[in-house]
Amino acid sequence: MIYIDFILLTTLLLPMVLRRTLISAWLTVATASIDTVQTESTALYNATNYRLKFNELKIYIEHYLNDQHDPTDRMIRIADVEQEQNTYIFNANEDNENLYIWNVDDPDGDDADLLPDGEDVYLFNESEIDDIEDFIVEVPVALVFNEDALRRDVDTFRLPGMKYSIQTY
Repeated sequence: MIYIDFILLTTLLLPMVLRRTLISAWLTVATASIDTVQTESTALYNATNYRLKFNELKIYIEHYLNDQHDPTDRMIRIADVEQEQNTYIFNANEDNENLYIWNVDDPDGDDADLLPDGEDVYLFNESEIDDIEDFIVEVPVALVFNEDALRRDVDTFRLPGMKYSIQTY
């Protein structure tokens, strides 16, 4: 961004005949507000350029969160949550293995030998799946932070549909 020193510019553009202390002071006061606006817009420009360097990659989000909320110790981490493997139930015309579904309360009667040996598979409701998190933002206990600001920063970079929680360690 280009920086223009408005106070110096008005002084240099003022004819030599009008360069007096009172007129220079008046021009300094008149251009001070323009200089303040330029300083604030330069700060906004630099902050926006800094944020544009980051994307949704985990290491970039960690770096940004540490820069904003823990610049000295840099102990904020993002941990992955182990995801369960999805079990797919197929249509009969797809020629896949037979899949038997039964409740835990079903009696083991004569059909017990037909049941496949293997791991238990659980089917979940949609409301139960909505509570599963994709990642965890881990913050040290000793760090004093604003949770709303931290959530705002994480929401800026996380992918849509990804769920997370903030935990202290």
